[in-house]
Amino acid sequence: MSTGEVQSRRELERHARRQELLARASAALNRSLDPSAELQELARAVVPELADLSTVHVLHRPVAPGTDPPLPVITDRVAVAGVPGITLAPRLTGLRWDGNGDPMTAAIRRGELLRQPMPAAGTPSWAQKTGTVATFSDGLSQVVVAPVIVDGLVVAVVSFLLHHTRPTWSEDDLQVGQIARYAGIALEHGLIYQATRASALVLQRSLLTEPPTVPGLRICARYRPAGRDEVGGDWYDAFQRGPDQLAVVIGDVVGHDITAAAAMGHLRATVRGLALDRDEGPAAILDRLSKVNSGLGITPFATLLYANLTRTGDRWTMRWASAGHPPPLLATAGGAQLLTGGHRYRPGTHPDAAAHRG
Repeated sequence: MSTGEVQSRRELERHARRQELLARASAALNRSLDPSAELQELARAVVPELADLSTVHVLHRPVAPGTDPPLPVITDRVAVAGVPGITLAPRLTGLRWDGNGDPMTAAIRRGELLRQPMPAAGTPSWAQKTGTVATFSDGLSQVVVAPVIVDGLVVAVVSFLLHHTRPTWSEDDLQVGQIARYAGIALEHGLIYQATRASALVLQRSLLTEPPTVPGLRICARYRPAGRDEVGGDWYDAFQRGPDQLAVVIGDVVGHDITAAAAMGHLRATVRGLALDRDEGPAAILDRLSKVNSGLGITPFATLLYANLTRTGDRWTMRWASAGHPPPLLATAGGAQLLTGGHRYRPGTHPDAAAHRG
């Protein structure tokens, strides 16, 4: 095999490795809706194939490319990955530096990729200030920094550092721009997700109102999400149907997003309207809810428990119906038991289906 053929084969192998790296970096964006987790996966994907150390810093104050950032530069280092021999904390918040002589600030000012050699001996002061490198068994030869641009603003910088034993990057090695674009996608996904989640959370909390004050009853409501998402279609409600009647509702629309929260709001309002519209028992109210839900297509996946408490003198009587929801728990001085009996259906099923009644 000639020297030229060997060189061509090496170039093909090298190109294949680079494409595999980009594929891994792209796949990192599909593993989580958490931008920090995505960026950490992105940093891991490029080590050691492309660099010996990779970090991602998110700016507290994004700026337009090609402009001076406000000083001091303040960032959170949200992701880091390195080869054995590097010791770095996984996350550092509120990092501040003066923006004088460091490649990160220079890349922000230029709004484009920047390469800078590392000093032959010792660690530059900016590396300590920016949390880029804390401990390395040997020296680093080069740093490459790429700004991450989202909606016309530099929102982060991705840094790649090379060990002195690694060849200096050539022009066709500089796939950092693509990696930075991937980082931008991750951050954009995260910003959209966080904004949507915040809207859903506000909507949900606005519907989880305080229960009414009813003489002769002590009403207490507790809402504790099972997971970190917090947002979803779970709700509770209690409202008076008259001087001596109290309606209690617990429901769950499948999902953990703004769609579920919106569907929950529709069902909650519908139940209130149906319960106040006429003096009916719980089963009849759920029957009508099923017809309304099916006719309007509010949601095909939900469960609900409706109870009506009626006062006669000093005594309260509870009647209830369940549409696929777990039955109520009756707690007394002698213990607690689930109330059971009857059949079940979902609010989205056929309106003639039987309710779970008690």
